[in-house]
Amino acid sequence: MTELQTPACAEPIEVTCVAGTWGWRGLLSDSKHWTHPKSPLWRYLATKGLMVRVDRHGRSFTWGTRLAGHQVWRRLFGRKPGVTDWEVGAAGLYDYHRPATINPRYHLRGRNVHMICHSHGGNLPYIAASKLGLRINVLVTVSTPVRHDVLREHGDAGRKLIGRHIHYHSCGDRIQRAGQAGDGVISLAGEHPFADENIELEESCGHSGLLENPFYFDELLTFVEHVHQRHNNPGYLDHRLWVP
Repeated sequence: MTELQTPACAEPIEVTCVAGTWGWRGLLSDSKHWTHPKSPLWRYLATKGLMVRVDRHGRSFTWGTRLAGHQVWRRLFGRKPGVTDWEVGAAGLYDYHRPATINPRYHLRGRNVHMICHSHGGNLPYIAASKLGLRINVLVTVSTPVRHDVLREHGDAGRKLIGRHIHYHSCGDRIQRAGQAGDGVISLAGEHPFADENIELEESCGHSGLLENPFYFDELLTFVEHVHQRHNNPGYLDHRLWVP
């Protein structure tokens, strides 16, 4: 793919970052953390016409980032591993874009919502879309473990409100495979069954190299191109993504 060129005068398009497990540790102060507006990733994406969506304090989206769904032993007693922390995070993600205290006419519409989610953070948008009706235009999941328990409940309903889903994974990512334990399905597949595109990265990329190592940043040009094509553009959007 040739390098994407964007007009110098074009207004940057905001993208929401959703950190993975324990990612909160670097959200507030570490400028090297991939969700930070001054991180190498966002300095790179700024040259492509994108910018990280932040709150009035200049911080990207923050949630508890606690590990969930790993309590395999619960199945021995006929109970599913708990994913409450992901559900709470999904509620926060919805409110981040469509806060209840704001007049609905000023809500960020689904045609303008784009996300990059890392690891288990990729479970939040499907839950937010399925349970709460959050509409997402372009979704990127990076090294997100394929959780069949989440997808059985939220996959179909959530996918209907997601315009384009791109999933990046690496065959050498043991952390992604470990994160799939506890969902009731024995699988080592790295591909996401609900993604429009599954892009396999080099084994050396690991679990977070795509977001931290500048050597891999050009792999995101597919995502950048889709955002520019689809942002606020009815020609690329299904009617279900439009909100009053």
